[in-house]
Amino acid sequence: MFRTVASITAPVSLGLGLAGIAFPQPLAASFGLTLGDPLSRSLARLACASFVGYGVLNWLARDLTDAPAQRAIAIGNATGWLGGGGVTLAALITSSMGSAATWSIVALQSVVTGAWLAVLLQARRPMPSTAPG
Repeated sequence: MFRTVASITAPVSLGLGLAGIAFPQPLAASFGLTLGDPLSRSLARLACASFVGYGVLNWLARDLTDAPAQRAIAIGNATGWLGGGGVTLAALITSSMGSAATWSIVALQSVVTGAWLAVLLQARRPMPSTAPG
């Protein structure tokens, strides 16, 4: 399961991050938002840089078999995606801004968080014993 989640979330994270770094205003506009000043565009790029980091980490780690390393990566991803989803959701609720596309980002963040939590839960289950007797 780890390999599957890492392999799927890597390009998703990388694509979202690179789009936000290269085109912060058009990406924001597709969600009904405006980045009207250089500082807001820089902060958007900063947030998107973390998605690039998740993408690279997940792609390079997808073949790991070490359970503690998999747990650490799952916890890091789940924490980051959950935090981002919480911030996005809070912004939507308090500002009444955004569009259906903005809610799709909250949904994406929820799905990715859930996938990494599932990896974490699976990693915590004891493996069945194959020892005789």
